[in-house]
Formats: sequence, structure tokens, C-alpha cells
Amino acid sequence: MALNRQEAKEFLERVLVIPSTLSDAVPVHGKDRVAFLDVIIKTFQERIPFQTVSICTTPLRERHLPTWPEIKRDMFLRIGGICYTIHVFMKELLSALDFNVSYIGARSVSTDDHIAIVAVDVSYPGSKHLVEVGCGYPTFRAIPLDFEAESPEYRSGFLLHKFVRRNDKILWFHEYMPRANPMLITDTSRIFGDWYMLLEMRVTIPRELSSFAQTLTSLYTEPNKFLESPRIVIFESGQLLALAGNTKYTAGADKGPIIKTPIGDKDDIIAFYDKYFPQMRRSEIDGAARLSSSTLS
Repeated sequence: MALNRQEAKEFLERVLVIPSTLSDAVPVHGKDRVAFLDVIIKTFQERIPFQTVSICTTPLRERHLPTWPEIKRDMFLRIGGICYTIHVFMKELLSALDFNVSYIGARSVSTDDHIAIVAVDVSYPGSKHLVEVGCGYPTFRAIPLDFEAESPEYRSGFLLHKFVRRNDKILWFHEYMPRANPMLITDTSRIFGDWYMLLEMRVTIPRELSSFAQTLTSLYTEPNKFLESPRIVIFESGQLLALAGNTKYTAGADKGPIIKTPIGDKDDIIAFYDKYFPQMRRSEIDGAARLSSSTLS
């Protein structure tokens, strides 16, 4: 499982539309290296959707943890996926571009139900940055993890967020926006005033990919609430565009309200995918429309 450097450059240039020559011009450490990583992260979130459509429209008996050839194919086709597909590819992409990256474990609902990435030695030897492009929320940058107790607040499009260190874990907090967010897990025990705790991560313990296999295979192959209905999220030009079930969510590139718009019927859902996500497979679009329209009252 790997990308070679030529494949990585091809992905930058053809899929992300980033000049591949940038990868040869940046130093090993420092501000320019961080800036290059930020460009990859932001452009990735603008071009590659986080989506459950591919899994939801696959019959349960046929679902499986994606193989590397499947992951590589779907990333080059801009089909995207959930955290496993997206972050496995992102790690191989960054490795091929000479970043020192490793997997870390994270918990959303249960232990290791999210896989994340840490890049080491980017700004200086020993520095650590979180690379998070696989959860359906915008970050648009590498997050420095050298803060003591709490990070600065970050504004990433519609999302205000911050990170808090708690013993050997780092917690990711989002501004609490009840009923406005297509990905929000409505667990009231995670609400702390104006903040909602989305993830907890163990950033000090590098992990092998194989250590996630059992948990994430279960996520793909067993019925669960996360995969009850199709959803797809992208941030073109920094703006939120999402469809969760039969509801469209949009927000501007700056601070502003999330606008929810019901989609009328199956034909309207198909038209939405054809307009905004034409790279999705026809069987997946038709399946998503069928599943999403079944929620219409």
C-alpha cells in the first residue's frame, strides 16, 4: 500500500489542481512547509467529498473495509468516502511528498471509530500538527498541537472550533449549533456551555493501520445509526454544501448561518447529485435518491 512520488504529483496536479512543482520547492521544515500542507488540506476539502453514499447504497452483505486499490481509485475519481478511505489515502499522499505522518486513534462514539493523522517535524523538528480531512467538518489547515492547555479558536468557514488538552488526550470542540448541522451527534453529555465535544484523540501514540481493522470493519459491515441515510459534504471555495437524507445544508465561506432546505422528491435529489457531484457512480446516485426520498413525509 503506497503512492509513489509521481502518483502523488499527479494527484496534486490533476485532482487537487495544485502545481506539483510546489512539492519540490518547499524546505524540510518551517513556515513554507506548513503553508504547503495547509494548501493540500484546504484544497482537498474543497475537492474531495466526505460521504456515506457509497456505503449506504451497497447491500449489507457486500460491504467490506475498502482495499487499497479501491481507495486509490475513488480518490483519483474524487468520489471520496468516510474517514478510513480519506485518511488512508491522505497518509500515503503526504508520505510520498516527504511528510513524516502517522495514524492516531480517535473516539467519536466508541473507541477507535475514527482514524486521524498527525504530521511530525513540519514547522520544526519534533513539532506535531493534526491533519483532519475525513470527518465532514472543515479545518482548512494543519492544526499545531504544541499548545499547553487550550488552542486558539479557529474559524474554518461556518465552523468555530478549538482544541483542549486533557491528560494524554486532545479534545476537539465545536461551537454548539443545535439542529443546524448535518453531521452533529446529538449527545447532550458532550455539550459544555457554548461548545460541543466532537472527538477525543490520543495524539502521542502512533498506530499501525492494522490496529483499526476490527473496529472500522464493524462500522462498514454492521447496521449502525451512522449509516442509516446517505450524506455527502464538501466545501467548494470554503462554502458548506451538504445533503443529509433529503435536506440540503449550505453556508458561506465566512461566519454565517447554516441554511437548511428540504429537497422535494426523488427526481430533485438526483438533480442535486448530478449538478454538484456528477463524479458519483450512477448506481450510487440512484440508490441515494431512493433511500433519501423514502424519508419524505
